[in-house]
Amino acid sequence: MSKRQKAQSTSERKGTKQPFRPGPSGSGSKFLVLLLINILVAMFWAVLVPVFGTLDYVIGYLVGLAFLTLVERSFARQTVRVLSFLVYAFWQIVLSSVSVAWIVVQPRTAMHAKLKRAIVSVPLTVSSDFEIAALATLITLTPGTLSMELSNDRSTLYVHSINVNDIDAFRREIKDGFEYRILQITQGIV
Repeated sequence: MSKRQKAQSTSERKGTKQPFRPGPSGSGSKFLVLLLINILVAMFWAVLVPVFGTLDYVIGYLVGLAFLTLVERSFARQTVRVLSFLVYAFWQIVLSSVSVAWIVVQPRTAMHAKLKRAIVSVPLTVSSDFEIAALATLITLTPGTLSMELSNDRSTLYVHSINVNDIDAFRREIKDGFEYRILQITQGIV
C-alpha cells in the first residue's frame, strides 16, 4: 500500500479530509479546475459589476480566490506559488537578456576572451514528463542557455551555456531556481 493510500485510509477512518497537494497522482488537475472557476468568477464579476473597467477582472479574481480558498484551503497558497514562479521566470529571462545583450555589444576580442562556454550536466530531482519538459523549456527560454539532451535514465539534463564561470554555481542556480519552483507547484514542496 502506498503512502498516499495509507494516508487516505487513515483520514477516512478519522473522518478528516486530506489537504489538497498537487502531485503526480492527478490532483494537480483539481487546481486547474479551481483556477478555471476562479477565472470564470472574475469574468462574471467584471460583467455584472462594471465599475472600474479592466480593474474589475482583478477584483473579480480576488473575490473568486477568497471564495475558493474557503472551499479549498490550499488554493490560495498554490496560486501564490504559480504567480511567484511566473514572476521569477520572467525576471530570469530579463536578467539573462540583459546579460546576453551586454556580451553582444562588447568588442569581439573582449567578448571572446571573457566567454566561458560549457555543457553542464545537471542532476534532476524532477521526475514526471511534465516537470522535465517544463524545466527544459524554461532553461531554453532563458537567453544564453539551451537544454541539449536528457540522459537515458532521465536523471540528468545536459545544458549548454554561453558563459559559465563556476559549474557548481550554475547547477545550483538551476536546481535552486527553476527546478525548486517547479517542484513547489507540482509536488507541493515547501
